[in-house]
Amino acid sequence: MEGGSSSKEGKNFIAKHNSEYSTHKYWADRFSEEEKYDWLGTYERYRDTLREYLKPEDRILVVGCGNSTLSYDLYQDGFKNLVSFDYVEEVI
Repeated sequence: MEGGSSSKEGKNFIAKHNSEYSTHKYWADRFSEEEKYDWLGTYERYRDTLREYLKPEDRILVVGCGNSTLSYDLYQDGFKNLVSFDYVEEVI
């Protein structure tokens, strides 16, 4: 889902307190139930803009990749030199 906080089960993942977002438990629990989520929008939405500034041979670092499809979509679009990392290793 783009720009929302839901999963395949329709669960709302908005934390009760902002401090929860800094905990490993919050993210591990969320990723164990949520299939995918793109915070600002899908790669398709930003593809043309990103391709203006990125070249396929560029090294790209995806910080806090979570369960977003951005890294996969970039790779499928020809950007092969990617490094993705996240607080929760299960989503890498």
